[in-house]
Amino acid sequence: MEKVPEKITNITENHFSSKWYKKLSEDPELLTEQSSGDLSAIRNTFEPILQTIGCVPSKEALDQGWISKTAIRSYGSTWVMNPARGSGECWYGIIDSDAVLISMDLKLNERAIYRGPSVELIGFGCYGHDMTNYFIEPLPDKRPALIGYRWTYHLFQQICEAHAQFKSCSLSLRPKALERYSCLLGVTPKDILSAISQLDGTRELSKLKEAMNEFVDARPSKNCAPAYYHAKLIELLVLLIDGVHRDHTARSSRSVQDWEICEEASQYIKANLDQDLSTRTLEKVLHLSAARLIDAFRRSRGTTPQDFIRKQRVEFAAMQLLDGNETICNIAKHVGYANQGAFSEAFKAMTGLTPSRFRRDKLSHPCQNLLDR
Repeated sequence: MEKVPEKITNITENHFSSKWYKKLSEDPELLTEQSSGDLSAIRNTFEPILQTIGCVPSKEALDQGWISKTAIRSYGSTWVMNPARGSGECWYGIIDSDAVLISMDLKLNERAIYRGPSVELIGFGCYGHDMTNYFIEPLPDKRPALIGYRWTYHLFQQICEAHAQFKSCSLSLRPKALERYSCLLGVTPKDILSAISQLDGTRELSKLKEAMNEFVDARPSKNCAPAYYHAKLIELLVLLIDGVHRDHTARSSRSVQDWEICEEASQYIKANLDQDLSTRTLEKVLHLSAARLIDAFRRSRGTTPQDFIRKQRVEFAAMQLLDGNETICNIAKHVGYANQGAFSEAFKAMTGLTPSRFRRDKLSHPCQNLLDR
């Protein structure tokens, strides 16, 4: 069996926000203690955190009258938030003793701090609300995001702020499970790890998200539940690997299309600097929407079409200023400006000099680069 690479994932606990999660220390004895049994290792990682934030096992919640019996799943472990501490519930199901599916929808009333050991896990999930802050820089909005991660053996501190909301559905694997499932799928552990490492919050993979939400909503019977969740786990891994591959192919194809769009636009712009080059005109000439044209320039050239046009006009004007005795007024017309004042303003904004000052200075110092300020 292929050895699992140590550093292949680029989303690890080292990227967790220090505001929420802090690695305290390595503990040589922790490895021996946690590796004694996968079931207990997984439980000993998750359940103390749930207890710290105010969750209780479903039996206790049922005795307290906080939930109904029908709300408890027939498989796995359901935990319910003490109403005095917050609201919501968390469920996890351990599959084959070394893989775990987790769903969570919790809201905290008060701040909680947990310190304890982590178990070695490699996984991914669909995270929403404040949950994303554990893994990556805050997203621009609170939309659910697909994120991969890797935990190693160490002691850590986790801070849950008051009024924080945690919503997620995820799959986590112990290393030996990674090897077993990769063999079952006909891929290598590196293939699975590589796919997990691509989940940085930017990939949509709608089919994978849908499948993850399905196991959150599912309530299979006690007899069928083990088979259902085992099949769901395999489905998630297949959709992960296939989805990342398809998304990568689509992005590569889009990059080529972006380059072709920019090349065609650039040729037209350079040949028509004295004409109307508004975005509306470019839409008609190139038969593209403004949004598609702008996206292509931003992804391929890191600029917008209008910024590119301004740069081309100023660069062409700079060459004209140093070539012969063409008047500044005529040069302005050659590069599409209706009057000399608008041209001078645009030229100065980019070069720091007026056209007349630029002509005088550059002719006095011909060794300088053309547009050096």
